[in-house]
Formats: sequence, structure tokens, C-alpha cells
Amino acid sequence: MQKWLVRAVEGGVWLLLLLTPWALGSVLERATALMEGGCFTLLILAWWGGLRREGFRLPSWIVMPAACFCLWTLLQLVPLPPPVLKILSPGTYAAYSEFLPGFATGEGQADAQSWLLQRHDSPSRALSPRPGEQTGLEGSLRVEPGLRPISWYPWETLRWLSRFLAYGAFFLLLAGFLPERALEKRLPWLVVSSGFALSLIGIVQYLTWNGKIFWLIPVYQGHPFSAWVNSNHFASYAQMSLWLGCGLLLKEAGFGGRQRRHRDFRRRAAPKIALGSFMLVLIAVAIILARSRGTWFSLALGSCCYLYLQVRAQCRNTRYAVWSALALAPLVLCIAGITYYILRGSEERVEETGVEASFAGRITCWKGVLPMIAANPFSGTGLGTFSLGYPRYKIYGETAIWDQAHNEYLQAFAESGLIGGAILVWGLVVFWRRRLSPLLSNRWRAQPPVALGAALGVLVLWIHSLVEFNLQIPANGLLFVLLGALVFAARSRTEKGTESTSSAPPKPAEYSRKSLTDAALTLQGGSDSRILMAPPSDISAWTGP
Repeated sequence: MQKWLVRAVEGGVWLLLLLTPWALGSVLERATALMEGGCFTLLILAWWGGLRREGFRLPSWIVMPAACFCLWTLLQLVPLPPPVLKILSPGTYAAYSEFLPGFATGEGQADAQSWLLQRHDSPSRALSPRPGEQTGLEGSLRVEPGLRPISWYPWETLRWLSRFLAYGAFFLLLAGFLPERALEKRLPWLVVSSGFALSLIGIVQYLTWNGKIFWLIPVYQGHPFSAWVNSNHFASYAQMSLWLGCGLLLKEAGFGGRQRRHRDFRRRAAPKIALGSFMLVLIAVAIILARSRGTWFSLALGSCCYLYLQVRAQCRNTRYAVWSALALAPLVLCIAGITYYILRGSEERVEETGVEASFAGRITCWKGVLPMIAANPFSGTGLGTFSLGYPRYKIYGETAIWDQAHNEYLQAFAESGLIGGAILVWGLVVFWRRRLSPLLSNRWRAQPPVALGAALGVLVLWIHSLVEFNLQIPANGLLFVLLGALVFAARSRTEKGTESTSSAPPKPAEYSRKSLTDAALTLQGGSDSRILMAPPSDISAWTGP
């Protein structure tokens, strides 16, 4: 029974990873709800079936930041009296005072028509009845301002909290309940195969574009590629698949840790390596055709960062300090090249400033995000409320619609304030120190290859999040959680193996069969191909040469 349950849970994970990208990235509400429900259902099923791996336990450095962020988001939903709200969130208090009748004066009930008539001299020139006439609505539009939460849109905050919990459930399912072989081999191959298929469809669709995704679904805006409405989001998904595939090829080639090679290693591994290499080349071609400059730059920066960390790991001795310094040159040149392209090198740029057009638009958006953070410094406007709060703070004359800040970190501080943003930064820093840094900073040959590829995928997406919102796309977010779980699980296995090895007592020499065998072979000599063993009585009495 448990065997079939393990297969069912892993099959559910396969379905989530396969179907979420093909459903247009699962950006539609119904697809997102199915994804979240699937994550919760699979975790409950695995827990009910007792599938948790022996000895697994989430460490406190993961539980504490996640729990604190959830508690803070729930506090954003708690209704507060106006004086308290004015202290915690001045911007939210000002918005309620301006647009909610009776809130600023603390009235139990307010007449909406009277409140509107008091505003007829405002710049908006509100309508008012002629003198001596009535509308017939006097006293009938009663508004009860009452207590109000920090969140500008509580339902949206609750919805995004559900998304965060679904990602957490998926992480827990992968890290603690699935078999190790599924994490090390089956799921990575699944992701690479899915990325290959999506890239192939994207290339064919690019060459035969008819204005419709999959040649069926019309698109009226954006820059679609493959199953995504935005080519940047496809490229981000593809680059995570690319790095994971590189780690998988290293594993198939026999690199990493103490992996033993079979006698027929070349015959077994060569077809897999050839197939995987072909898949990765096609994924790379699709990334180029998607023309996502943010993806290109994040790939280059991530590669240069990893090169520097590896050179520094190889040259820890002070005699090689010059090599460690020289390893910074590619990173500095990469940053300089990206800066030049953004400021002067792009053909699509703003004439007045010369800045690349898409980046200039992001700068305009960020100029509005900063006042949004300053107006609600501690509390933010509520998780998931950026699209509702930003129009109040955007710079004068800005006509573009920004539903996201195109910078995950700025948006986190705008929605969750300094408190919620600090909690998220805490979690990222701890994850870097406990998991990513040991994988990326130590010698690559000693690391689990699949986990190393996953770590590079996580690093690159962190960099790309400076100019995009990939984590808000369910398919991309789910793959990112998978990479994080692979990093966590692989490092946990390494630590567990190290502890068990170091805690095992050494075997006494007189009881070691290996020592006796070596002694017998030494006495016999290496010229004879036969292995001669003495009788047990002689072995027990033997004291050595």
C-alpha cells in the first residue's frame, strides 16, 4: 500500500511540474487555484501515509523566517482603530481619511452624500445639486468606517498568503517526503525534458508566429514566447532548467562526491550525455530567440560570480592571492558591459537620456515605489496590493500601468514594509550561508552535481529578480521552489553522512578482515594472480611480519 502511495504522490508532483508551465504559466486564477490545491493535497496525502523520510526535520533557520513572515502578513489583516493605524501605517491612514467618509473624524456612521457635498470645492469638482433641490438620497447612504486593517485589499493579501503557504507545502513535500532517487535523478530529468519541449514549441512558434499562443490562444499585448505571454518569464524558466540540466550532465558523467563508476560506464552514460547535451543546446537557442536581456545579463553575472567563488576556493593560500584578485576581472568587466549597454549601447533607448527603453521605464516605476515605501515605512500596504497602492504614489505624468514593480525586493518592501522586508532578507541571507554558499564556494568536484546546478539556478533567479517578477508567475515559482528543495535536501544528506561517518567508532586492527587480507597478499607477493588465504587457526595466531 505504501509503495503505491509513494508512486501516487510522486506522480502528483510530476503533474504539477508538467502542467503548470503549459497552462500559460498558470497565471489564470483557476490554474493558480488548482496548483495551490495540488500542493496542499499532496502534502496532506504524504503526511497521512507516513512517507516522511527517517530523521527528516526542518531546521529552525527555515521555520522561523517563514513563520514570522506569515504572522506579519496575518497582522496586516487585523482591523485596527484609527489612532493605532496612524502610527503603524501613516500612508494607509491618509488614504482612508481621504476616501472613506467619517474615518478621520472617528464617526460611528457617516452620510456619504453629505461627505461628497463637502468636497465640491476640491480639485476634482465633485457634482452637487442645485440650491433648494434634493437628490432624494439624503441620509440614506450610511457608511460605517469602523476599524480598518493595514492591508488596502485584505482579500488580495489573503490570496497571496495562500500562494506563499502553497510554495512552502511543496518545499516540505520535496525536501522531506519524496524518495532520494526522485530528487537526484527522476525530477531533474523531468524538468530538463519539460524545458526542452517548451523550448522546441517556442522555437517553432517563433518561426511560424500567427499572433496566437499554441496557434490557438490570441494575444493582444506583451511579447509571448512558448506558453508564456511574456518572453522574459519563459527565458527565466528556461535558464533554471538549463542550470539544472548542466548539473545532471555532470552527474551522468561521473563527477561529484564519492560516486563510483561502473565498468561499462562509458557505454551507459554516453547516450544520456548526448541526449542531455542536445536538449540543453536547444534550450539555450530558445533563450537567445526569446531576446530577454535580463536573462542574458543574469546568466552572465551568475557565471562570473561562480567563477570568482571557485577561483577563491582553489587559491585559499596567500601565495595565490593574486589569482583570487584576477578572478574579479570577469565579474567587473561583465558589470561594466551591462552598465554601458543600459546607459549608451542599446539601439532602443530614450532620446533625452540615452538609457535603454525598457530599463528607463523600470526606473520611472521605481521612482514611484520609493515614495510608496516612505509613506508606509514599517507596515507596507499589504501583501499583494502593489497594483492598488502604486497609482497613488507614482510620479506625475506617468501613464503606464504597473501591476508589479519589476523588482521583487522593492515590491516586498512596498507591500510588507521594513518589518516584512527584513524578515524576507533574513531568510535569504540564512539560506545563502547555510546552503548556497557551501555549494558554490567549495570545490565543484566535491559537490553533488544536481544540487550544484540547482544552486546556480537559484542564484541566477535572485539576480534576475532585480528587474523582473518571475516568482509571481506560478510555474516559475514552483520550479524555483523545486531548485531550493534540491539544494536543501542534498546538503542535508551530505551533513548527515558526514556526521554518521565521524561518529562511527574505528574498528580494531586485530578484528579487521581487510587488514588480514592485506597481510596475506603482502606475504604472498604481487606476482601471483591467485589470492591465498591461510586457515582460520593460523590467521588468529598470526602476529604480523
